[in-house]
Amino acid sequence: MPEKTCILIATIGTRDLAYQVSSGHWWNVGNDRARYGDSLTQEAQVFEDLSTDPNVKGEPGKDFRSRTQYLSENFSQYQQRLQPIILGQLLHQLAPRLHKVYLIGTDQPETVQFRTKDTFYCAQIIKQWIAAKYNVASQVIPLGKDGENPADFDEMIRWCKQNVWELVGREFPKFKEIAVSPKGGVGQSSDALRVTALSLYKDQVTFYDFEEDEAANSQGQSSPYKGPYRGTHYLWDLDRREAIALLERYDYAGVQRLLEPYLNQQNSTGSKLKNLLELATLWNIADFDKFKRRLNAATARGYISGNISHINQWWWTAYEAAYLGEIRLEQGNTVEALFHSFRAVEGLMSEWAIATYSEQIKQSTDKTPEIKRSIIKVLPKYQSEFNKLEPGKALYLYGSTLDRLLQVARPEVHNHPDMQIYFDVTKKRRNQLFHRLLGLQKNEVFAAWGTQDKKSWLTRVLNCLNFISQQTFRFLSEASFMSRIHETIFDTITHYQP
Repeated sequence: MPEKTCILIATIGTRDLAYQVSSGHWWNVGNDRARYGDSLTQEAQVFEDLSTDPNVKGEPGKDFRSRTQYLSENFSQYQQRLQPIILGQLLHQLAPRLHKVYLIGTDQPETVQFRTKDTFYCAQIIKQWIAAKYNVASQVIPLGKDGENPADFDEMIRWCKQNVWELVGREFPKFKEIAVSPKGGVGQSSDALRVTALSLYKDQVTFYDFEEDEAANSQGQSSPYKGPYRGTHYLWDLDRREAIALLERYDYAGVQRLLEPYLNQQNSTGSKLKNLLELATLWNIADFDKFKRRLNAATARGYISGNISHINQWWWTAYEAAYLGEIRLEQGNTVEALFHSFRAVEGLMSEWAIATYSEQIKQSTDKTPEIKRSIIKVLPKYQSEFNKLEPGKALYLYGSTLDRLLQVARPEVHNHPDMQIYFDVTKKRRNQLFHRLLGLQKNEVFAAWGTQDKKSWLTRVLNCLNFISQQTFRFLSEASFMSRIHETIFDTITHYQP
């Protein structure tokens, strides 16, 4: 005898039950659509047959809910004339290894408009039928009894987790297979069952679908089923939507965690996406040295298209840092937005000095670069900075000494309005704001740069960078490779099929 290691969970709809009328035909108890050429629906023909049957005791029901309630309460009388016309073949196939069946049927308050279409008693009939036919335990899970709306997808997600999967987890903490039939019932509740099944039991769940065959059904043959399906593509669609939502927040690490099963698959797209997300994560933590090495490797593999030659320019990193500041503002991280925008300009000034006066600047791996006295031969006016030094002290490349170097070497900076705001306003405000424990408002970030909105803030930062580097970029995203990588990740996720 096969080991009973499978449980079946099915949503029950109004067309799940068939009744054999006096003529011998099997009509769908809840099908309220008339076939071509018929004057009565199958539902109406079932009602007519019951209401004219002299053996009927009491009211056989005037709507689907009350009619199935009557049939459920008189199941022993009608047992041979009832069958689950949708689930029948699947139940027959799974029965040898079925441990238990869970049937989800709606049971809504009297005030709800669609209560007459409730499937709770239909599920009760199928439960009794399974017990009589296969001696398999079944349980009906009522949906809507506490006011839940079966058409509210978000509410159904919560309901499935609490009322279906917690129940299943308590009763069967260990099982090999969960068969799910989400065909019946309201679409949102069926989708919620599918989604939660995949999110909680991805490796154990299989799905079954059905094709209604009215001709065969009318002869008492239940509908053929399709499956089992693993739900891979459905799960991917769900994961893709979530990944794109994370991507819109620039949460590359979150995307990487979510898509890890796909990234480890042995295919070119998975490998490409994995590399791009690792790149993006390095960029997101401002590890631009590793980012540069990995970007060169990714480009060599063809993961990134277009020219990346300016990655070797001394000014490139500053634009990436500034663009990171722009993204941080979009994420609502105002402190880092101010930090990266300031760091980009200050850092670029330092890189400019090293690139321009490499012979006159002593670099060390563990110390701030030191300005040699030999620079006076190139910039005589810089003598005043050394005159301020105490005997035996060195002049290091940061703060006011760095500012003064740029001002002496490029006196046109005094006529550059954006750079003057940086010297006169931003540096002072940066020190004041960074020594506060409180957070920053967006307007404080803008005010620190002498601006009033995001657009003018970004323009000012860009103008400062362009002045120092003598480039002509129109946008930070134009100079940043990350904007290109982001678009490539988005396109790859959008078009990927596992």
